[in-house]
Amino acid sequence: MTDGDDNLTPIACFRAPDGAVVAEVDLSRSNRGATVDLIARARSLGAAKLWVHAHVIDVGLGFTHRGAYVRLRATLPPAPIELPFPPREQIVELQRGCFGDVWGHHEPGPPADDSVFVALHEAGRWVGICEADPEALWIDGPGLLPGFRTPDRYGRLVRGAAAYLRHEPVVLETWGDSASTLAEYRALGFEVVQSVSGWELDLTIKRGSARGPE
Repeated sequence: MTDGDDNLTPIACFRAPDGAVVAEVDLSRSNRGATVDLIARARSLGAAKLWVHAHVIDVGLGFTHRGAYVRLRATLPPAPIELPFPPREQIVELQRGCFGDVWGHHEPGPPADDSVFVALHEAGRWVGICEADPEALWIDGPGLLPGFRTPDRYGRLVRGAAAYLRHEPVVLETWGDSASTLAEYRALGFEVVQSVSGWELDLTIKRGSARGPE
């Protein structure tokens, strides 16, 4: 769902993997309307969180930096490795567990028929997942359960997804990854072509003024 008109910054409203209603705004190219007005509009939509894509923001309003949206590109897929396929019926639940506390991710829907999913299986359970679209030559940012989020595991998931891509330029999109994980992607041959900081405001917290608590 999107709220907006030609004179206002559009606001998308959806559920995050943890079930929270999120309002999302992209201010990376323009900043039409005051941020305090965007907060009011997000609250009117019943959102519990406001996610903003912006290079800078007024943190005095209570925003927390939550990583970034990063688009990376490689001239060829990284060296592939073989990873198992997760059971189709467990993909959505695994995605919820991996992305539930990570900024930028929407509630997962049914797996697309034209996508390939690879996973990591450790200690008797599935701990990570990554989606690839072979036709679009696109890799979705991989996810890992809390406690398993190490750069090498993220890299292994990307390499597992790369096994199903042609030897042509490939795009990797990520949301909320750490600096060390992004460095792992660069070590695999990717370069950053777009990066926009991500910010989160908890709308359930009552603040004393528009400037937030002292």
